[in-house]
Amino acid sequence: MKHQLQIGTESGMVSREAVKQIRILITDLARTVQILDADMAAERMRPHSDQSFMEMLDIRRNNLQVTIASLEDRLESIENMRSRGYGGQAHSALARSRAGSHRSAGSSIVAHGHF
Repeated sequence: MKHQLQIGTESGMVSREAVKQIRILITDLARTVQILDADMAAERMRPHSDQSFMEMLDIRRNNLQVTIASLEDRLESIENMRSRGYGGQAHSALARSRAGSHRSAGSSIVAHGHF
């Protein structure tokens, strides 16, 4: 069974895979903002641009930017937790729990004469 290193945060544990997925999401959302920027520029070039459509695109763009900023803040807080050593503590606790389970399994083998 594959175990992932867990990084501690205020709201719980975040795996390295989750951090990777957050970064991918930020990249995808930034690309969407670029596409909206291009769409808005093209709409402005039209002789009779639709103002309500432009407002809708602008609202969507702003919402995406807020979401990106929120995700970037989240990654920054995770990195701050890592730099304080919380990630190492979570990893050490996992290693200690595994070592403890291996010791108890070994003890039961000896106690039952199966050694």
